[in-house]
Amino acid sequence: MYKIIIVDDDIDFLSWLKFGLSKKDNFNVITAETKTEGWHLAANEKPDLVIIDLKLPDGNGFELCRQIKAIDPSIGIILVTGVFRELDAWQKGSQAGADDLLIKPFSYERAVLQITNLIKRIKHPEPK
Repeated sequence: MYKIIIVDDDIDFLSWLKFGLSKKDNFNVITAETKTEGWHLAANEKPDLVIIDLKLPDGNGFELCRQIKAIDPSIGIILVTGVFRELDAWQKGSQAGADDLLIKPFSYERAVLQITNLIKRIKHPEPK
């Protein structure tokens, strides 16, 4: 089973994504509404993947991404943004260590596809 943490201050978004992902047999989903709460969960729960909104009430997703990657670079990170400057968000996210980016609004199917693909890349890397 893969452990996923979702960090977003939008309760409706958290509920929607957690509900959908929790129905998958291989996902255990935990949620956080702040950067601080997300950081504590990531440090203590040892997740496989963290999904982080860029705008959080007590900081930003880029900062949280850097903090998580500093303690464990193998944790997959998908940043989520509603900002339409995708290239800018991707460049900053990549510099912070993010593995992927989702632009709101997105479909549940799109999220599952990106999450599944990232977990495959992280947990089962192709031989060099």
